Formats: sequence, C-alpha cells, structure tokens
Amino acid sequence: MAWLTLQTARQLADNGPQNLDRALALASAQDWREGLTWYSNASAQADHVRAQVCPWVDHRTFCGVVAIVSPNNSWDVTIRYAADYFEYKRIYATDNQKEKIRLWLKGEWVWSEKTGPKILSFFSNLSRPRTSTDVTIDRHAIRAWLGASVARSYPDRIGVNYKTYNLIAESYRTVARQYDILPSQLQAVVWLWARRAL
Repeated sequence: MAWLTLQTARQLADNGPQNLDRALALASAQDWREGLTWYSNASAQADHVRAQVCPWVDHRTFCGVVAIVSPNNSWDVTIRYAADYFEYKRIYATDNQKEKIRLWLKGEWVWSEKTGPKILSFFSNLSRPRTSTDVTIDRHAIRAWLGASVARSYPDRIGVNYKTYNLIAESYRTVARQYDILPSQLQAVVWLWARRAL
C-alpha cells in the first residue's frame, strides 16, 4: 500500500473537485441511478436482514456491526458476516473487530474520527442514509479525486491519514452541494464509476 501524504494532497487539492466533476460526467446513467440510492438501499437491506435474524437488535446497532466487519469485504460478504454473528454467534473478523463489536453491543462508542474515519463514515451513511453528510473515502474515492493521470502513479491500494481523509472528504462535500445531492450519494456514484474505470 502506498500512502498519499497530506503535503501531496494539499498540492493536488485544487484539482480534486474538477476530477470529481470529470468522474461524474463519465459515470453512466446506471452509475447515477444506483449511486443516488446505494446507501438507502443498503440501509434497507441491512434492516431487512436484521428483522429476519435479530429483531431484538435496533437498526443503528446492526449497522454498527456491519460497518465494523466491512473493511476489505464486499457488501454481500459484509452483510452475511454481520447476520452470522447474530444468528450463529460466529464472526469472521479480526480480534480488533471482535473487541469493537463486543464493546459496541455493550453500548460503548467505538468509533474514532482519527483512527477509523472510513468505518465511522460508512456507519453514519448506512445508519442515516438520508441525512448523513459524512463521506466514505476508500481507495476508489481517492483515485477518482486524484484524477486518472495521477492515480496511475499509485498502486491499487492507497492509504491516507486523518487530515488527508478530511481534505478529500471536503472536496466531495463541495461538489455534492453543486449537484444538490448528499456527499454520500456523490461518493457512491463516483465509486461505481471508479471501480470500472480506474
């Protein structure tokens, strides 16, 4: 994994919104349709699974478990892992994730903006898809923000620290306001396009 430093990100920051505009222009109609509803649909799917498997758990708590097990997993795998935890008391997760789940289910706040902004943002977008202004910045979101020419100079996996994450997220918020959509909707449209294109 390569790290995008804050210094480099600041040098590229003026181009970030333009690169996001380009990504949106290149996104297909299907990317737009699916992206605008991705988090609402995912939230509804999570709630459906929760109601089937563990109706005694509230939506927000279930979304927390989903977010905790989400890193490096596809959506289908993530939702299955969360369901398996409640249905079979088994979890496919790291020891750190297991401890976070244990604390989360005890009612403790396990989220950190500084050490886990992506997971916190994903939790926020999943549990509050119609009101969250958080942005889930993953490698696809970073690559789209960098633009195709710069993104090619980085390996597939790009990491960022907390300050760089927030710098990129703010670009997403700025562009989302111009399109009168939520930042999470913008991120989802761009994510669908970037997975294919970058």
